[in-house]
Amino acid sequence: MTLFRLHDRLVLRLWLRVFCICVAGFAILFVLADFFERIDNFIDHRSPVGTVLRYYLFSLPEIVRLTLPVDVVLATLFTFGVMGRNNETIALLASGVSMVRIARPVVLVALLCVGFSALLAERVVPDCNARVSRIKRVEIEKRPPIDDPIRTDFKYRGANGYFYYVRLLDTRSQHMTGVVLHQTRDGRVVQRLDAATADWVGDHWEFHDGFRRTFQAERGPAADSLATSLGARPGDKTAPFHTTRVPDLEETPEALAHVEPDPNAMNYERLHHQIEMVRESGGNPNDFIVSMYTKLSYPWTSLVLALLGIGLSAHKKKASMASGFGLTLVICFSYLAIEQIGAALGKNERLSPLLAAWIANLVYSAVAIVLLTRVNR
Repeated sequence: MTLFRLHDRLVLRLWLRVFCICVAGFAILFVLADFFERIDNFIDHRSPVGTVLRYYLFSLPEIVRLTLPVDVVLATLFTFGVMGRNNETIALLASGVSMVRIARPVVLVALLCVGFSALLAERVVPDCNARVSRIKRVEIEKRPPIDDPIRTDFKYRGANGYFYYVRLLDTRSQHMTGVVLHQTRDGRVVQRLDAATADWVGDHWEFHDGFRRTFQAERGPAADSLATSLGARPGDKTAPFHTTRVPDLEETPEALAHVEPDPNAMNYERLHHQIEMVRESGGNPNDFIVSMYTKLSYPWTSLVLALLGIGLSAHKKKASMASGFGLTLVICFSYLAIEQIGAALGKNERLSPLLAAWIANLVYSAVAIVLLTRVNR
């Protein structure tokens, strides 16, 4: 037992040393590659050095999260490659010790990486990505922020199935002009409101000088589209108004000032809320559903690739950092290809969103199990 504990400490120490080097190395490579790609943009906009540094500082959590599986698999391949070169793995397997027992320290640390990646994705990365987008847009490209008090010619998907089409919004005066409001239910437009202006009064919008049209419930399939819904049909009702309000509108002027959120800048809870809003409005939420399930599946990539690395490297007697690095690139690029194909099929409704998000992990888990089974023989 004492021998195993000593062996576990030695394995863990070597693995952590390589892992820390990989985390720092890949982060530096990622930043340098992105910097040289954007350097013309930085120079053209005369971006201060401090702004560029803050841009990459807030990018680091996302870089670490994305490269964590690469760090894990490279550290695993190198650690067990060294053990194979020193014949340690063969000796332990010959004495009847399973590969899972030999690799227990690495598996446990990989599980910690799963939790760390999930924590980054849920608590740190969304806010940091939002700051990166703001720095890029406002401080580097000198464009108005996405939450600028004045927005022109925009669309907004609201709660309770409402779509806004607004020519101008001023959040300082809490006033809109050129407003078109549609409400959908079960994929069908049920009412439309056109108003010359609208004002936020207390806790609700008041619409002025326009008309409201409600559409009959019974329609053929061709009439369900927005274009045909705008035409007058028997049973439709149109009523002009001088001032009116819509009781179930929930969007404040500040909410309308924000563009539709980027999935990369949302945590699981916000993604779930966005999906419900899209469903209520009759839209297709598949893109957000795939992104939500990917937030759950991606952290487990570290454990899956760790097991795959153990299975690939355990039977080798000789290994080098160069060969381990090359094998890591092959594994990660092939994993990324399967993941991207799965995401595309999920967003196009060729696969269920859940399967699309987990397909890469399922494929590589199966390969890892086969390799570990062969090693134990």
